[in-house]
Amino acid sequence: MTGVPEEAVRVWRAKSVQGVRGYAMFDDEVRAAMAEGEAMHVARITAAGKNNWRASAWLLERMYPDRWTVPEPIDAEIPDAPPTSADDLQGL
Repeated sequence: MTGVPEEAVRVWRAKSVQGVRGYAMFDDEVRAAMAEGEAMHVARITAAGKNNWRASAWLLERMYPDRWTVPEPIDAEIPDAPPTSADDLQGL
């Protein structure tokens, strides 16, 4: 909500949920507006995906992270080289 402090919106939404007179529909209206905004952004990303594969990839990563998120690299120490001869193994 433009120009309205976040704390005021939180208080009004809490009053709405509690059923305080004058605030009865406020939380429902906020939720509906948020859902409408979300749908608009998904539609824009979907439309952009027709011309830009990155938009589709971005959406897939967020909708299905278990299947489409690029795994984080693992920071692990790897020895320079494994032993290659019996002499190398004796020092272990």
